[in-house]
Amino acid sequence: YLDLMYKKGGNDMAFKENVLVKKLKYRNYEMYKYFDKALEILSLLNEKTYEAYIVGGAVRDLYLNIEFNDIDIATNATPQAIQSLFSNYEVDMQYEHLGSVILKIDGFKYEITTFRNEEYVKHHLKNVHYSKKLIDDVMRRDFTINALAMPLNTEVIDLVNGQKDLDNKVIRIIGKANSRFKDDPTRILRGLHLVAKLNFKIDSKTERAMIKNRLLLTELSNYKIITLLKKILNEQYKDVAIRVMKNMNIFKDMPSYSEWIRLLSKHKKLNYIEQFTILFKLLGEIPINAGFSHKETVEIKKLYELSDYISVNEITSIDIIQLGFDNLLQADNIARALNKKYISQNKKIKKLNKSMPIHSARELKISVDEIKNLLDGDNSKIGVIMSELLLLVVNGVIANKYSELEEAALMIIEGKDKNNSTYEDINPYVDQVEDNERIIALLEQHKENRGRVGVVEDSESIDPELIEKDEEIIDVINETEISNENKKSFQIPLVEKEEPSYNNDDKLVEMFYEDFNELYRIHRKRVFEDIIISELNEDEIEKNEMRIKEDVKRILIEKNKNYKYLNDRGII
Repeated sequence: YLDLMYKKGGNDMAFKENVLVKKLKYRNYEMYKYFDKALEILSLLNEKTYEAYIVGGAVRDLYLNIEFNDIDIATNATPQAIQSLFSNYEVDMQYEHLGSVILKIDGFKYEITTFRNEEYVKHHLKNVHYSKKLIDDVMRRDFTINALAMPLNTEVIDLVNGQKDLDNKVIRIIGKANSRFKDDPTRILRGLHLVAKLNFKIDSKTERAMIKNRLLLTELSNYKIITLLKKILNEQYKDVAIRVMKNMNIFKDMPSYSEWIRLLSKHKKLNYIEQFTILFKLLGEIPINAGFSHKETVEIKKLYELSDYISVNEITSIDIIQLGFDNLLQADNIARALNKKYISQNKKIKKLNKSMPIHSARELKISVDEIKNLLDGDNSKIGVIMSELLLLVVNGVIANKYSELEEAALMIIEGKDKNNSTYEDINPYVDQVEDNERIIALLEQHKENRGRVGVVEDSESIDPELIEKDEEIIDVINETEISNENKKSFQIPLVEKEEPSYNNDDKLVEMFYEDFNELYRIHRKRVFEDIIISELNEDEIEKNEMRIKEDVKRILIEKNKNYKYLNDRGII
């Protein structure tokens, strides 16, 4: 019905666009509410005699009948006027110096920007000048399809033939192409982002100007380049954009990036993290503050190191347990892409994984409680025994049967079956990032201990009451070799949970603060790696510190009944 209405509308743009809004309502009602609230903002600004328009990507995507993530509003109202007009709502003035404010209203967020034109010096924005004319704001924008404006009546205002380019699926720069790319070289990559998002073709004059000015990309920071490349690789038509970048040789003057694009065009099944790990290996380092989350950064670092490991080591069943089946497959993808001489171990890894009788100590047919009974109270050896039993089963020395496991455990307890092993002290607060960090530490240890056989390093003890029962066995193990056989051996630090005893409050308090300081150090590092501290004032830093401390205390209390006892009585 709506499509029929659209066809009958002819050239009546107001009617056409009203139909598009109705389509949005039926396609995605939540997004329609977001858009409708923006129209309410326009209405309020108009009531106060200000001009106001929805502009940019939201209008473009509404026209194309696709989803959009944010809504920008342009107006002749100044940031101060906007703040006053919307005083009952949250208005973020952080970018006031650029003429922009962020308005948060009814759970939605809008960037409202005063009409402006811009002055560039040496590829950097030097000055922003307010304007009272919409055309000034339109002409400062990058591409015609991003320069459409929509007032309250939803009739599109098009001053640069952006609708024609949308209909023809063309990406065209506004104004003189060479000067626009010289003013801001990031526009080159923004144009390629539109290719990845929309699968449009770049206008021939625009493409020639991109190629002519590609040298200017060398003046951009890795942060800016990587931020825009991340957007490109997150879009539906990323492979099209990669092909276009390759054909344009857009990174001709940046050899590492150029080789990266060549590899991505050849190896199309790489995932997002694998792609950027390859880039950083080509760059020779993981750039500081590359715009990735802490979790993504740790994953990249893990694969960065693991791809080196797999390139020079033949993978075994123990590696699969230590380093992870999926991790090894990803590392193999990276090594294969970067090194023509590398012989892929993909099939071998899959075959080994399928043939292994068990993949973790949790699958052993003997429980922690049953091991405790054999130890007669000496729980410090549980981790050693479980890791040894896992090794014996995986290597096919014994079957995963209780009777054989019990016999082997007794031999280990009596000292008749000992292996020299090295294992790390494992922090009990297990999540994916921390597991990745342990793998990174393990790989670094492998580099340090390469060639060292039969070296025993003691691990500090872990408070056994910090882990829930389903976390009793930590499947992270460290590499060494069995002294009498040419096989790998490892140890899994194991912690077990016992009922709390409240006999000595002072000792418990001491234990709490030791654990608190250790977890606080880890958690603080994680939080502040995602924040540019220099951009925070003292109050903001203090608020972050307090939040970290509260989170750490909450985790400890949830994990440990002893600490809950202390907290309930106001001792900590």
